[in-house]
Amino acid sequence: MGGPTDRHNTALLCRHHHTVVHRYGFIGVVIDGQVRWSRADGTPIGNRPRAG
Repeated sequence: MGGPTDRHNTALLCRHHHTVVHRYGFIGVVIDGQVRWSRADGTPIGNRPRAG
Protein backbone atom coordinates (compact mmCIF):
# COMPACT_ATOMS: atom_id res chain seq x y z
CA MET A 1 0.00 0.00 0.00
CA GLY A 2 2.91 2.35 -0.66
CA GLY A 3 4.80 2.03 2.63
CA PRO A 4 8.32 0.73 3.06
CA THR A 5 8.81 -3.03 2.96
CA ASP A 6 10.55 -3.73 6.25
CA ARG A 7 9.84 -5.60 9.49
CA HIS A 8 8.69 -2.47 11.31
CA ASN A 9 5.97 -1.88 8.72
CA THR A 10 4.43 -5.35 8.60
CA ALA A 11 1.70 -7.23 10.42
CA LEU A 12 0.34 -10.76 10.43
CA LEU A 13 -3.43 -10.52 9.93
CA CYS A 14 -6.25 -13.01 9.75
CA ARG A 15 -8.19 -13.18 6.49
CA HIS A 16 -10.94 -10.84 7.75
CA HIS A 17 -8.58 -8.07 8.88
CA HIS A 18 -6.37 -8.42 5.79
CA THR A 19 -9.48 -7.86 3.67
CA VAL A 20 -10.68 -4.76 5.55
CA VAL A 21 -7.21 -3.20 5.42
CA HIS A 22 -7.08 -3.51 1.63
CA ARG A 23 -10.77 -3.04 0.82
CA TYR A 24 -11.60 -0.17 3.19
CA GLY A 25 -8.19 1.32 3.98
CA PHE A 26 -8.43 0.59 7.71
CA ILE A 27 -5.23 1.12 9.70
CA GLY A 28 -4.13 -0.95 12.69
CA VAL A 29 -1.51 0.43 15.08
CA VAL A 30 -0.13 -1.36 18.15
CA ILE A 31 -0.16 0.90 21.22
CA ASP A 32 0.81 -0.50 24.63
CA GLY A 33 0.34 -4.05 23.32
CA GLN A 34 -3.18 -3.38 21.99
CA VAL A 35 -4.19 -2.97 18.35
CA ARG A 36 -6.03 0.29 17.72
CA TRP A 37 -8.02 0.39 14.47
CA SER A 38 -8.96 3.52 12.57
CA ARG A 39 -10.29 4.51 9.18
CA ALA A 40 -7.95 6.14 6.66
CA ASP A 41 -9.20 9.58 7.80
CA GLY A 42 -8.15 8.80 11.40
CA THR A 43 -11.65 8.11 12.78
CA PRO A 44 -11.36 5.37 15.45
CA ILE A 45 -13.19 2.08 14.89
CA GLY A 46 -14.68 0.30 17.90
CA ASN A 47 -11.45 -0.86 19.52
CA ARG A 48 -13.37 -3.04 21.98
CA PRO A 49 -13.59 -6.83 21.89
CA ARG A 50 -17.02 -8.14 20.97
CA ALA A 51 -19.07 -9.65 23.80
CA GLY A 52 -18.70 -13.35 23.63
